[in-house]
Parts: sequence; structure tokens; C-alpha cells
Amino acid sequence: MVRQIWGLVAVVLALVVATANAVTAQPVVFTKTPPKQTNSTTAHFEWTGTGPYKCSLDEVTPVACASPQDFPGLSEGSHKFSVQGSGTGATAPPPVEYDWTVDLTPPTTVITQQPPALSNSTTATFAFNSPDPTAAFQCSLNGAPPQVCASPVTYTGLADAARTLLIQAVDPAGNVDTQAQPITWTVDTTPPDTTLADPGNIVSDSDPAFTFTSSEANATFQCALDDAPFAACASPDHVEVSHSGPHKFSVRAVDSAGNADPTPAVYSWTSDLTPPKRPQVTIFAAPSAKSSSASPVPKATPVPSFSPTFTNPLSKLLATPAFTLGTRLQAQWKSDSSAVSYDVTVTTLPEDSTGQDERGENVIEIKQYSHTKRTALLLKPGTGATVCVKVDALDQAGNVSKTNTACTTIPDSFAPFWGPYTFHRVRDSKAWRGYYIVLGHGKYLTQPIGDGAFFAPSRAELVAERCHGCGSVEFAFTKYPVGGHAFQQLATVDLDGKRDHQVAVDLKLPLRRLEGDGNGYIVIFGLSGRPRVSGVGFENG
Repeated sequence: MVRQIWGLVAVVLALVVATANAVTAQPVVFTKTPPKQTNSTTAHFEWTGTGPYKCSLDEVTPVACASPQDFPGLSEGSHKFSVQGSGTGATAPPPVEYDWTVDLTPPTTVITQQPPALSNSTTATFAFNSPDPTAAFQCSLNGAPPQVCASPVTYTGLADAARTLLIQAVDPAGNVDTQAQPITWTVDTTPPDTTLADPGNIVSDSDPAFTFTSSEANATFQCALDDAPFAACASPDHVEVSHSGPHKFSVRAVDSAGNADPTPAVYSWTSDLTPPKRPQVTIFAAPSAKSSSASPVPKATPVPSFSPTFTNPLSKLLATPAFTLGTRLQAQWKSDSSAVSYDVTVTTLPEDSTGQDERGENVIEIKQYSHTKRTALLLKPGTGATVCVKVDALDQAGNVSKTNTACTTIPDSFAPFWGPYTFHRVRDSKAWRGYYIVLGHGKYLTQPIGDGAFFAPSRAELVAERCHGCGSVEFAFTKYPVGGHAFQQLATVDLDGKRDHQVAVDLKLPLRRLEGDGNGYIVIFGLSGRPRVSGVGFENG
């Protein structure tokens, strides 16, 4: 009986001991672990439970271990650590595992919006992202400690200054984008000032040029004429003035930040683009003219309404007045009331000049009078020479008229013509460019027309003096001496009449084409009396 009782007691004690052991065995609980995402290559673990313990890193064979446990030199990637506490059989606790990832690769930062490097806005907005969808961001303005930020970031109320903003992506492992570059921009809200130079007298300028500058370097400009909108321009700016009247040129500088001068520089003027009328230029005989009376407006000696003209195969017809050897010439001109001065050029050419180029090699002399107020000049070129007077009229605004030119030839006397006829030297003669009339006893003979030259005048005029006893003259053409004495009679003029009255007799007849081979002449025969012939002219048909 006693044995049975003690056996029962032993069983009960065994159960009590077993129960006591089962109650006191505690499961493993981690009290310190690395972050689930970390950029540290060392892992530190601490835990509680009932030991002894067996540990395993990355599923290797478990080995005896104790808390705490450190694992240095971990590679980048996923890792697993397990700990198993004491116990046998059904009471043995299961291993406790912990997974984490070592991430050593920082994310990248992508900026999608930022202000220009130079801005006139007091607000700046930045937008950004990262290819790593798990990344967050931190921002640092002007080197301040980084602050957590999210896209978009906007800064307002910015004063004029230069600034930098560093935006960096940060992943869950704590890696920060070290390649991110700070964004630098400058706020400039101060507009430039524009200075417009005085363009001078542009009243008569249809294409004036304006020069301007800015108070800021690298500024651009915008210009406007009258009420046109501002458009890009550069200094100097040429504008096209299409009409007379009031005009206004405006220019404003625009700096690199886009600030435009709120007070553009303006130049206003009244344009006058209407020139004076083309001057009337007349050259006439003025036997009583003196230098003092040649300015400003001499009294003109009346001349015939039809001024004789001469014909040259190589030049245009030019007017020529009547005069004698002792006559001085006077040039006179006039325009409309708007003319206040004149540009006058007096060109003297030798007797054999063609007149095609008044500044050619055969020019004897050129005299120029700029902005002169005189309206007449005495001409004193050498005898036998041709003189041309070119006149431009200028108004108060500087507008220049179209040019007008008048030419004539100064008389000369020549030796009697050779040949079977006897010609006596006389006091009167007339010359025009390239052709001369020689007055002799009973006959007047012109210089040869020239080899191969011809002209076909439709009108001729004889300038002579009517007087008692002047007689009559015959106007003819000859090829003497080639082919004998072949005279072609053209006209006969009776000069008898009132004494000392100079006239221009219009030979109103169609003249035949006159040709010459070096021996052709225009001849004036004195049929009776002593004709006083001072000139002859032709007009082309």
C-alpha cells in the first residue's frame, strides 16, 4: 500500500515538474532589429526568451548564440535572421525570423519645372520627381538645413537677389541623391532706362536713323513709329517716313529679365518731304551787267521767246542765247517760294568738248556754290568754250529739287577760211558746241560738221540784227570742196528794218538731213549790205 502511495506521489511530482518546466519556457522576442530598409552594412539584434538559443543568418546552419548579436560587412540585398529558444518535443518554440534589406544605391532627382536663370517674377515654382517611386524629397534654400518637401514647391514674395535651391531625392533606406545640383536663379524686377540720342535735323529725311542706349548691358530694344505697336529693333534704327506731317519715334529697352522701360524715350518732329520745284535756268547776254548787280536778282535783259539751240550728234540739245564778242553772259535762275538757297555748279568745257560728261577729262574748270542765296551769276569763261550752269533748289527743311542745267558757248573769232573764196575777218561771230559760224566779207561759214557726222534738224533759227543797210542773207549747206561747189539752199532772210533791234528769225522750214564726211559746212551768204548775224541754232525733229 505504501509502495502504491509513493508511486502515485512520484507520478504527481513528475507531472508537477513537467508542468513547471512547460510554464517557464518563454518564446523569443526581438527587442532591437535593423530597419526594414537600411543603407547600413552592419545589423544589430537583441531579443528575449528562454535559452539556450540557436541562430541562423540567411538560412545557414543554426549555431548556438546569445543576445545581443551583430553582423558586420553585409552585402547589398535582402537578408534573414532567425533565433530559436530552448525546449524539447512538443514544448520546443518555433524559430523567430526577421527580414530586412540593405540598400546602398541612392535615388536620382529629376527637375521638371524651374524659373529661368534671370526672372522678373517674385514667385518661383519648382516641380520634381524620381525614377524611384518610393523616394521622398528634401529641399535646402540658400544653403539652409534640408527640409522635407514635396513637388511642387513654390516660394513667393521674393525680393531682387540671386538664390539657390537644392532638391534631393531620399529613398526609404536613407540614401540621398548626392548627384543633385543646386538650381540658381536671380530675381530682377528693376526695369532699365532708355536714352535716345538727338538725331539732328531730320525734317526732310525720308529715312532718318535713330541711335539709342540702355542703362543695362545686354538689353534689347523695341521701337515704334507713330501709333504702330512696339517691335524688336536695334541701334541705329532707320525708319521710313512716307509722308509730310507730325511724326513720333519711341524706343524702350528690355533687360535680360524681361523688364521693359515703362517710360520709353520719345522723339517728335514734323516732317517736310516736299522739295522745291525744279529751277528755271536761263543764260542770256547782259552787256551792262556787273558783279554787284548779279546778286541777288539782276534785271534780266529781254531775250526772244524761242531760244536758239544747237545740235550735236553726240549730245542733247542745249539752249544758247544771242550775243556778240563784247557781250558778257549772265546766268539766272528761280524756283518757287519754298526755295531758300541753291546749289550751283558752273562747268567750263573746251570748244571741242562733246559735253557728254561735264566732269570728264576735257573739263577746263568747275566752280561750285553751295547753299548760296544768290539767284544770278556773271559768267566769264574763255572764248570758244562751252559753259554749263547746273542748279538745285533747296528749301528750309533741306529738301533738294530736281536738277536743271543750261549751257551755251562763248563767241570766238577765227581766221578766214581757206579756199578759192576770200573771207575777211569781221568783229561778229557765233560758236556753239562743236560747230562755228565764221562771219566774213559776204559770206559766213561754219566749222566742219565732222567725219561721218550728221544731224536732221526740223527747225532752225537765225539770230541777227535788223537795221537799215543790213541787207539779206542766204542760209545754205555745202560739201565744198569735195565734189565741187554743191550748195543746198535752205532759206533767205531779209534783215533790213528798224536799226539796232536784235531779232531771232525763225527759219520755219523742214531741213533736209545734213551729212558730212569731214568737209560738210553750214554757210550763211551775205547777199547784200552788211548783215549783222550773231548766232544760229537748230532743233531736232
